[in-house]
Amino acid sequence: MIAGIGNRLMGDDGLGEYVVSRLKFRPWPGNVRLVNMACSPLNFLNEIQQADTLIVVDAIRAGTQPGTIHRITQPGPLKTGSASDNGFARNSHGFSILDTVELARIQTGRPYQVIIYGIEPSDCKPGIGLSPPVTNASHALEQLVYRDCLSNWQFA
Repeated sequence: MIAGIGNRLMGDDGLGEYVVSRLKFRPWPGNVRLVNMACSPLNFLNEIQQADTLIVVDAIRAGTQPGTIHRITQPGPLKTGSASDNGFARNSHGFSILDTVELARIQTGRPYQVIIYGIEPSDCKPGIGLSPPVTNASHALEQLVYRDCLSNWQFA
């Protein structure tokens, strides 16, 4: 499963939806599902629980230059910065993609592998459209995701 995360009404935060929408025009094996989750990954819990590999595309704040491409893999439990870290209770409006993956793994053990691709945003303020550095990098990110998926994973 390849999932786009973000809010297209908040500038560069819409990166995930933008890239996944473009990836849908490429040829994929029949068992690859591309989904725009917007800001509600918990709504896709059932689908996430069925995925062996989950690839996430999202804007990533890592303190680098806007337009910098990131690829994050982490074996084992994901680090989320969730309720246990800040003492606040979780609710359905506060579930990130990482929280949703943890819940899926508790229930089914899946997904086995999570890979997060993203770009350092420049501007995540209200507005439609990506900033120039993110737009420029988004085409390279689309190529990277596509190439990595087809060359690194077996699709039955």
